[in-house]
Order: sequence, then structure tokens, then C-alpha cells
Amino acid sequence: MATGEAHEQHNQERRRKITQRLRELKRQWESRVKAELECQQFRQEPKPDNDSFLVWAAIVSIGALVLDWWVSSTTLESFAVQFGLPPWLLATVVSLIDAGIAVLASGYLAEGELRRKRHQKLGLLVMGFLGLGKLIALFFYLQDQYSGRFALNTIPWGIWLQVLLILVVYALLKIFGAGLWYLFAYIRHCFPLVLSETKEYIELKHKKYLDILRSTFSDDGEYQRYVKEHDLELNTSVHELQSTREMKPKNRGWERTQATKRIQKINRRIVKAKEQRERYQQFRQELETLPHSEEFFMTAMIISLILLVADLFVSKSLLRPIVEVLFQEGDTWIWLAAVLFVVLDALLALYASGYSTRDRHQIEEVDEHRAKGRAGLILWGVVKLLVYTVALYIQGAELQKLIGQTIFWGLVIGALHFGLGFSGAGLWYLFQFIRHRIPLLWFGDEQKLISECNRLMGILRSTFKSDEEFETYLQQHKLKPIELPMHDRYGDLIRRKQL
Repeated sequence: MATGEAHEQHNQERRRKITQRLRELKRQWESRVKAELECQQFRQEPKPDNDSFLVWAAIVSIGALVLDWWVSSTTLESFAVQFGLPPWLLATVVSLIDAGIAVLASGYLAEGELRRKRHQKLGLLVMGFLGLGKLIALFFYLQDQYSGRFALNTIPWGIWLQVLLILVVYALLKIFGAGLWYLFAYIRHCFPLVLSETKEYIELKHKKYLDILRSTFSDDGEYQRYVKEHDLELNTSVHELQSTREMKPKNRGWERTQATKRIQKINRRIVKAKEQRERYQQFRQELETLPHSEEFFMTAMIISLILLVADLFVSKSLLRPIVEVLFQEGDTWIWLAAVLFVVLDALLALYASGYSTRDRHQIEEVDEHRAKGRAGLILWGVVKLLVYTVALYIQGAELQKLIGQTIFWGLVIGALHFGLGFSGAGLWYLFQFIRHRIPLLWFGDEQKLISECNRLMGILRSTFKSDEEFETYLQQHKLKPIELPMHDRYGDLIRRKQL
């Protein structure tokens, strides 16, 4: 009897130890299955770049960080000495910071497209400040090496190479920083598989301990009940993880707010672009009703611009004796006054074209403007010539030189003003083109704006769980996108003009 009780106690002690071991194996099994599922999900989840690019980007980024460490160990030597740190240690810290900023600049840490773009801009800005800081540190390093006195031509080529490497390193980290994210994420999700035992090994060990546990029971039914009560069987059914990760509520709200603001801004730009496009169409239609062709306006524009450039240098020569009478040295004043003269000449030429009137189809009003503008050019040319002659006289120029210079510059001014008087229509065409066309380029193409608006609408839709919530939100914020007409009238007008 005592022997039977001792044998039973021995079996119970063996069962307790085997049960603990089986539970450990079961936890290892579940951890292994979970790690495999996480690694599989990481590999299958959509990424902005394909895996092959990310692998090569990781290799390039690691090489860039090695170069970064080598450059930092030299450029930060002065700061390391001041803080009592080894240069290699400070360089290592800076390189790790650069790696973190490169991951941030890749945008892969963000949830949502808009936040990803924000991370990219922020990372690029921080990289710029870090690069500037390294260049400043390199400047202090040169001061220590040359005792505070150095010139650009005395700096060794190795220093210039380091400056180039700083720029190259940050450019590589910005372009290929996503590879570092891929490397860190791969280590996080897939490296636990390397540290854990394989499923086959765990299953084999588990089966072995179950056989040992079976030997402690005399009845199979009792053994099965014991295993079931203590939940010692391996769970071989794979629990699928969610294929898509849900965005955090905080990030979802931020993404929704930013998408709403951008859609509202784009809608306003679409309205302004449409209004500006209509004004530009009116300008193009008005050109067809004017007495001169568009080829004439373009030719006159080129001639008037050439004359204005020549007028700038002529005005500079005319103003030199005038400014020298007032100031001893005045190159800056000469250029400023020359620019002012050119602006006045351009305005008079524009007035002389007759196209600056409100109604360009009233011939009498146009002729009156032309007469007044050309008279103004003549009077203004006489004033410039008289002031130049008086300045030469005050400087004590000889009479022969005075007469010769006056005649020469009088002919030059007359030729320039004559040309401007008959090519001023080109300046009007240029100003009108800038007035109507440049804002159209600034607001952007309506088709591209609407495409961007639709893209943002897709981002906004992804922040809602149902279409009903999305439609209600659109109605509350009046976010209905603006549609373009079925045909592009501006494109039709240009095609007709080309034909």
C-alpha cells in the first residue's frame, strides 16, 4: 500500500514538471506563430516602394551613414574636445541622429498620406539645419587648425572633399532613407524568428513530452481528460491577423482635418482659376478684333525689349556726368536713375501705342493717345539731352566736345524714342499677357486641380467607416468638388488660332 502511494506521488511530481514544460513549449509555439504572422503581414502590406528598392536603399543608406560617421568625426572634433568626449563617440551619436532623421524624412513612420508628406518636409528641414551645423563645425575646426587665420586658397582639398561629402550624405539619406526604415522594421517584425525555435522542433519536443506524460497514466481516458483540463495541446489553427491596420483615432482626425482644409483651398483656387481663364479668353478674343495681328504684337514686343535694354545703357552714359556733378562717386545712383529713365520711357511708349485707352476700338481716342504719347517721348528726350548738355557744361567741357556729344546723343535718343514710339504696342501685349497669363499659371490647371481634389477626397473617404458618414460630412462642410465643362473652350480657341 505504501509502495503504491509513493509511486502515485512520484507520477504526480513527474506530471507537474512535464506540465510546466508543455506549457512553456505551448507559449513558444504561440510566440513563433505570432512572429511568423507579423513577419508575413509586414512583407505583404502595401508600401509606397517595392521591396527590392527598399533593400538597395538600405544598403546605400548604411554606406551613407558610414561616410557620415567619418566626416562627423573630423568636423566635430573641436566640439568633442570642448565637451571632453572622444570624437568617435560624438560622431556616432550624430550619425544615429542622422539615421533617425532620414527615417522621419522617408515618411514611412506616418499613418496617412498627408501626414507622410508632412514628415517628409519636416525631415528635409531638419536635415538642412544639421548640414548647416556641420559646416559651421567645420569652420571652427579650420580655425583651430590655422590659428584663426585661413583663406579659401589655403584650405586643403581634403576639407573641400568633406564639404562635398556632407552634401552627398544628406542627399543620399533623403533619397534612400526609406531603406533604413525597412531595415529597422524588418528587424522588428522578422528578427524574432531567428531567435526562436522552429515550429517543427517545438512540435517534436511537445510530442516527446506528451509521450512521457502518457506513460504516467494507466488509462488513456484519464490521460485525455488531464490534457484537456490543463489545455496542453498545441493550437495548430492559424489565427489570421488583420490584413489592414486601422488608423489611430488621433491620426484619423488629423488626416480628416488636413484633407478638409486642402480641399477647401483647392476649391477656392479652382474658382479663381476658372475666372482667370475666362479673362484670358476674353483677352485672346479681343486680340482677334484689333487691327494688328498677334505676330505683329510679338515682333513689336521683341523690338521694344531690345530698345529698352539699349536705353538702359544709353541712360547710364547720359547720367554719369549728371550724377558726378551732384556726387563724387555714384555708380549705384547712376544705375538706379537709369532704371527709372527706362521705366518712364516704357510708360511713354505704352501710352504712345494707343492701346492703353479704355476702348481700343475708338479710333479717335486711340489716335489722340498716340499723338500725346509720341509728343511726350519727344519732350522727354529733349529734357534728357538738355540736362546732359548742362552737366557737361558745368564740368567745363570744351565747346567742340560739347557740341559733338550733344549731336551724337541727340541722334541716339531720337532713334531710341522713335523706335519705342512705334513699337510700344509690343509692350502693351507683354503687359496684358503677364496680367492675364501669369495668374493662370499661378492658380494652376483646372484639370490638375480637380484631380488633386479627387485624390484628397479619396484620402478623406478613408477616414470614415461608411459612405453615409462621409456624405453627411461633405454636406456639412460643403465640399462638393467643382466640375469642369465638357469642352475646353480655351483649348478650342488655341487650336482655331493655330489653324
